[in-house]
Amino acid sequence: MVMSLHPLECTSFSESIDSSNNYLPAIDFDSDTHWVWKPRSNHTKVSAAVYHHLNQCNSTLECWSGWHLLWRIQVAPRLKYFIWICVHGRLSASAFLHYIRLGPDNPCILCGMHRETIDHLICHCIMSQRLWNIINYTENLSISFLAGFSSGNWITEYRHLQHTLAMIAAGAWFIWISRCNAIFKNISPNPSAIVSQTIAHVREFSNNLSNPLGKKLILNNFSSADGYVHVLFTHAITNPSSQVRSIGFFISNSNYIVSLAGCLSQSMLNNSLVALEVALQTAMDYHFRIKHIFCDHHGIKNTIWNPDQLISWRFRP
Repeated sequence: MVMSLHPLECTSFSESIDSSNNYLPAIDFDSDTHWVWKPRSNHTKVSAAVYHHLNQCNSTLECWSGWHLLWRIQVAPRLKYFIWICVHGRLSASAFLHYIRLGPDNPCILCGMHRETIDHLICHCIMSQRLWNIINYTENLSISFLAGFSSGNWITEYRHLQHTLAMIAAGAWFIWISRCNAIFKNISPNPSAIVSQTIAHVREFSNNLSNPLGKKLILNNFSSADGYVHVLFTHAITNPSSQVRSIGFFISNSNYIVSLAGCLSQSMLNNSLVALEVALQTAMDYHFRIKHIFCDHHGIKNTIWNPDQLISWRFRP
């Protein structure tokens, strides 16, 4: 029995089964039909036996030596996941969406001249080539994609050059972001801005790897490309025996440099929003523009978005 790896196709019988070995499944990577199922599946369905075997064995792609290099690239985890999707050929470009029957085969939104495949979008598009040329000139690099981008060969080719790998990963990510902004927000791509975002991300992330808090909380989510971001953290601890709530906060920028911190105590009878009130008022007094707030109280978000509570909160002294 021969089963294609395409999930929508059915099984069919084949005469190419080797009768000398009737008990071993095999995968033929050189032909259009990849899966050959030979043993009998007693007391179970054939499909269940096939999936069980697939879950127990490693494919050639899974054994590729580039994976452990990918996860060590000095960029944010979301960028590594993006590269992982690309190497698996599952990025939601127009050509892939058309292949799985989820949309039309639209041309590249950045140039309008060719099909939007992964390789075209990242390395063959005129705008992308311009971007890589600027990065090569600015950072004194020689980035090229002789085997395309989705093959992942560039990871093993530049295996000892962490800065180059980070530039490629970040550049590809911001090309994808600019493509999505062009489609969903009607924002025209700006190659110079993409280059600036790429360089900023790589420099900030590599310069702050020694700080675990910044790496986990701030650097994985923000960079100077987002603007000069101030982030507010609030926390409150309650002592039931004394009926006192202790409140603390600090304000950090995107490089995890703490600009301001403070604490106070209050009665438990006061609203839990007091911690946020104090922190925001202090930020306003020092002219800090807060763009993101992290707090430990699950009810604060619901309280803010509840119109009745929000109105009463704002009218309290």
